[in-house]
Amino acid sequence: TKMTMSIAGEEQNISEIDSITFEEPQFEKVSIVYNGSTATVTIPSSFTGVTCTSGTSSHVVITSKNTSNEYLYYVEGSSSNGSLTINGEYKMSVMLGGVNLTSGKGAAVDIQCGKRIDIILADGTTNTLVDYAGGEQKAALYTKGHAEFKGAGTLNVSGNVGHAIAAKEYIELKGSLGTINVLKAVKDGIHCGKGEKATPEDNYFQMNGGIVTISNCGSDCIDSDDYGNVKIKGGTLTLNVSQKDGTGIKCDSLFTMSGGIVAFAVSGDIAEGIRTSYKATFSGGTIDGSVTGNGSRGIRGKKTTKTTDTTLNGG
Repeated sequence: TKMTMSIAGEEQNISEIDSITFEEPQFEKVSIVYNGSTATVTIPSSFTGVTCTSGTSSHVVITSKNTSNEYLYYVEGSSSNGSLTINGEYKMSVMLGGVNLTSGKGAAVDIQCGKRIDIILADGTTNTLVDYAGGEQKAALYTKGHAEFKGAGTLNVSGNVGHAIAAKEYIELKGSLGTINVLKAVKDGIHCGKGEKATPEDNYFQMNGGIVTISNCGSDCIDSDDYGNVKIKGGTLTLNVSQKDGTGIKCDSLFTMSGGIVAFAVSGDIAEGIRTSYKATFSGGTIDGSVTGNGSRGIRGKKTTKTTDTTLNGG
């Protein structure tokens, strides 16, 4: 990317310069390039403590013992029998730069690090992740820590065993996010949570922006589990609930919506567009719901022994 600035004017001391060109800085990164049954992994010499133990196999395993630097892993290429596993102890960024992975072993991408993980969808790219139907993995895209999604690209995910996208802690969709399509999930489309009591601030699904569409789930489209909160602040969320007893958004703790658009179509029986277990507050945004399933509801505030308030302040 280049930007050219023209400088003119007699009063400028540097008026003899016709133009100035700024070049985007090139960041060092671990490069993972898939090509069918092989993958090429390039690790900069400055990335201390990072090793690859998979050779040229298309099932790449990278281990980082670094605990002081946030490294970038750039993933691209295509494999019909490939996967990426990253073991680490420090926060990291994983950029999907046009990758098409169908795993033959387990998850397509498995990040075994309990820290903050940035998942970046490179601008202008389409990325596809599909897990192995015969595996025991939790999701096609799994992070052990908390995942933050950003970048204006597109991500298509199919979960053939469990969830499509899952994190052990919170999941946050940033305002810069492009498009995420969950095409299939045997369990939840997006799953997060590890809480042990209601209202913990570090246990939530939060959407600030982006366009997210979730369909063909065996359980819930979005499940903020284990007393997880849900915060809808922006973006467009389209949920197709065709499964019996499923939900578009299942919130085990506090639900708040202050912006964005949530559109759900509930055709499964005994299902809900939005299900909340504790206090729910609607203060902005738009909900567009269609319910045709027998015994189903648009929004259900589940009665508990705690608080059962559902408050509409706007939107």
